[in-house]
Amino acid sequence: MTVGVLRSAPRAAFPPPDGRPCLVEVGPLALESGAVLPGVRLAVQCWGRPSALRDNVVLVLHALTGDAHVAGPAGPGQPTPGWWDGVVGEGRAVDTGRWCVLAANVL
Repeated sequence: MTVGVLRSAPRAAFPPPDGRPCLVEVGPLALESGAVLPGVRLAVQCWGRPSALRDNVVLVLHALTGDAHVAGPAGPGQPTPGWWDGVVGEGRAVDTGRWCVLAANVL
């Protein structure tokens, strides 16, 4: 299945850089079949800050069994720790002092 969306919109704001879960309102999403999913929301999390040019952003997408919680502890609304916790963070392989990690659920 492929979905193509072209929108002319202002540059979107990034979620908070501390990994707090957020929801982005996508709105209605038309599928190739002609069906429309109303009120689509996408779960996202972000660690680190994007540069002014946004050229330091690393997009992480999960497998079908995962979620957008890449790094950090379990907590309210998040029953499991981040599945890539040993890789993403300050001083780790994907150093959030240098890189802005953006994780989203897949649709």
